[in-house]
Amino acid sequence: MKHVLKSRYRYPLFALGLFLIELGGLLLYFLKIPMYGVEIFAIIGFIIFLSSFLA
Repeated sequence: MKHVLKSRYRYPLFALGLFLIELGGLLLYFLKIPMYGVEIFAIIGFIIFLSSFLA
């Protein structure tokens, strides 16, 4: 399935997924957003991160 997306499209997805996970943690730490907001960032980031491996 790695032939569906070329590597130049997979690596930005990989970085975006990690960035969203980290952004959720930073928003929790600095802006004190509720935990469910962090969970949403983590779930979306993990799905994008996982899709970079599967695509």
